[in-house]
Amino acid sequence: MPGQLVETARSNAAKVVAQAADARKAACAKDESAMAFVMAQSEVTKRLGSPSSASYPALESKTQPMGDCLYRIRAVVDSPNGFGAMIRTPWSGTVEYHPVNGTWQVKSLSIGG
Repeated sequence: MPGQLVETARSNAAKVVAQAADARKAACAKDESAMAFVMAQSEVTKRLGSPSSASYPALESKTQPMGDCLYRIRAVVDSPNGFGAMIRTPWSGTVEYHPVNGTWQVKSLSIGG
């Protein structure tokens, strides 16, 4: 009898893991490029000297789904330098969507250069 309980528990656990994997696969199949850009943009804004003056030209950005809920972003931000002149700075990063809890994580971010 205890052996059957252990086997049933293992079988149920395997089903739960498979269902979670299927749910993640389905969630990651949706193109969330716009939200990925917004999440990365938010992190860039936090790192700027004058975040309230920053603008993000839409035509100068590209968000590319990489699969498995990962997105690569390449874009520019226009923000004032220390003298008040607007400077265009390239930035890039990688963000990941976590569909189980609905959160985003910035995996990498490079501003300038």
